[in-house]
Amino acid sequence: MTVYDDGRIVITLEGATLRITAGGRPLSVSPSLRTIRTAAPTSRTLDGLRAQGLDPATRQAWDCGLPNGLQLALPVDCTAPILAAQRDYQAELDAEANDPARIERARINRMYARADRLARSPSDDNVAGPARLRAQASAALAAWRQQYPAAAAAERADHLLAQAANEDRLAVGALTYDADGSIGPVEQERRAAEHRANAARLRAEAASL
Repeated sequence: MTVYDDGRIVITLEGATLRITAGGRPLSVSPSLRTIRTAAPTSRTLDGLRAQGLDPATRQAWDCGLPNGLQLALPVDCTAPILAAQRDYQAELDAEANDPARIERARINRMYARADRLARSPSDDNVAGPARLRAQASAALAAWRQQYPAAAAAERADHLLAQAANEDRLAVGALTYDADGSIGPVEQERRAAEHRANAARLRAEAASL
């Protein structure tokens, strides 16, 4: 879903994650709607904008969990669409809070978690017990997928999109990583293109669900 597009800055939404490209190049930062917040620009942000010849008045600073207090500075026209996407996302969370499929899926997750805790415990039943609990959880999960096919498809799509996002990161890394100088630019681009193709395939599969 496209949140914003001015021809240079493009912001799309995948689940709760914002993907941002500038001038056709993806940013390494992919903030989440769960955590991104408007903020007053720090002196570091202001200095960085001025160093780029940008007017700070044309940019909105965002806190999004970057290390060392770094901020994301986006054109002010992005602000309203991002905030609208946040409101929509929160409305979906509120609607899903009482969704039977979500409630049952959470119960199944707790079953798997109990199995993991038992396996790590000093209990005399820390081998057979976890196996029994995981079998029960797997059976419940299979039944859940049968009872709630739309929710199961959405879960699968989210998983595929997460894999696609990882392929995006690998594509960016492929263009910069060279541990010993043995990987030339042609090979770097080949590897990056392979990861981009994987990402496109995963997104297409997610969209087909």
